[in-house]
Amino acid sequence: MANISTNTLTVLGLKDPETFSEAFSKAMISAYRDKVREHPDKDKISSDADVDNLWILYPDDDISEGGSQEVDLNAPRFMFEANWPPPIEELTVVSELFPELTFCMNWAKYIDGEEWPRGAIVVKDGQQVEYCKRQGNNYDMFDDFCFPFVPLLRDNLPCTLAQRAYLRLDDAIEVVRKVQRVLPDSSSGPNQQKTAEMRARVDALLDSMQSQIDKLDFDGVLEG
Repeated sequence: MANISTNTLTVLGLKDPETFSEAFSKAMISAYRDKVREHPDKDKISSDADVDNLWILYPDDDISEGGSQEVDLNAPRFMFEANWPPPIEELTVVSELFPELTFCMNWAKYIDGEEWPRGAIVVKDGQQVEYCKRQGNNYDMFDDFCFPFVPLLRDNLPCTLAQRAYLRLDDAIEVVRKVQRVLPDSSSGPNQQKTAEMRARVDALLDSMQSQIDKLDFDGVLEG
């Protein structure tokens, strides 16, 4: 199997996803072929057949997430596969064709049935705004616990300071949720009683944090 990257692309500011999908795919293929022609080891990268079977945008569920109901994000999201390495260069070039849009791409390397290191990038109008690469894969529950992703997409929204305060508190909630998810089941393991106690305490911590956050109002306190 050829090395490929599996990618999630979220597009902020997009009004017409159907028209965009075809134009974007064609532009990415063109940018990839330009890169292959200019690459010193172009014979080792890919063939046109590989290109033609990849780079097609498939609609994913539109992303909708918020920070304590104070920050709302609704944006079209797509899935597509591309040749490895991840198409950062191609996305950067193609983004100049859509200067009004902001692109956030997450990727993982897929080879021989396994996923390898993950990454994310935010690109706008030919500029790489932010970049993040982490160890681990998307399937091991402990990888996201040990090597959590930075939420690049959310953090590049045009938010007020008050809204960003809610986002940071959302991050704190997510940290506790990650701990909650990796705790073993209390019905198994060598120390079932202690495991049950820890699960109950983490659950209580999460409930308490959420209850207190719901009482906060940063409007008029954090300006800007």
